[in-house]
Amino acid sequence: MSNKKIIKPKTEKNFFLKIKSKFFQFWEKYESNLILIAGLVLVAVLSFEAGILKGQKLVSEPLIIEKSASEKLAKNIPVKEESASVASTKPNNAKQEKEQIPLNMNACLYVGSKNSNKYYKPTCSWAKKIKPNNLVCFQNKEEAEQKGYVYSSCGE
Repeated sequence: MSNKKIIKPKTEKNFFLKIKSKFFQFWEKYESNLILIAGLVLVAVLSFEAGILKGQKLVSEPLIIEKSASEKLAKNIPVKEESASVASTKPNNAKQEKEQIPLNMNACLYVGSKNSNKYYKPTCSWAKKIKPNNLVCFQNKEEAEQKGYVYSSCGE
């Protein structure tokens, strides 16, 4: 026969009694800290849920951004008659008439910007990037060059 020791299995009752006693020792040692942590977790969960419920009530309308009539006309988008009539009721003085923005860039043979000294054909990609309020319209190259503008080939 061999001299091997036979290990007796622990009974379940002893195992659970040891776990129970260790749990109560741990509880007695850290009782106040455990209660504090449990309270903080409970407050955090309740606050989170209250925020979720409040957020569901505060659903707002979506923000709608509309383009102005002059931008629509510059891009050949149809405009309602009331928008055009509002624009025409504004008072005109001599300075505004002189710097009036062309509403249709396609009616110009050449276009330039008030902020630059270059002019382009209206089909040029750089011309399409000019803001409508900075757009200057020219009927020919001579008119543009008389005003100090220089022709840009725009990759031609």
